[in-house]
Amino acid sequence: MAPPKEGSIGELRRIDVRSAADAAGDMLRKAIISGALSPGERLVEQRLASKLGIGQPTLREALKELEYQGFVRNTPKGERM
Repeated sequence: MAPPKEGSIGELRRIDVRSAADAAGDMLRKAIISGALSPGERLVEQRLASKLGIGQPTLREALKELEYQGFVRNTPKGERM
C-alpha cells in the first residue's frame, strides 16, 4: 500500500457544511415557491426566527439573500414581504 499523498487523508473527503442561514433560506424559498407563504404576506422576523428555531440575526442573513434573489422585498417598517 502506497503512503498517502501530501495533503490527502486516505478516502476522507471534504464535508459540505451549510450554515443555518443557508438552510433557513432554502426552507423559506421552498415555502414561497410552493405557495405555503403567500405573495405579499408579511414575514415578521421574530415570529419566523422562533418558528425556525434560529436567532434573528441568522434569519436576517437568510432574508437578505432572498431579497437579493428577488423572493422577498424589504418594507419601510423593516418587515419583508
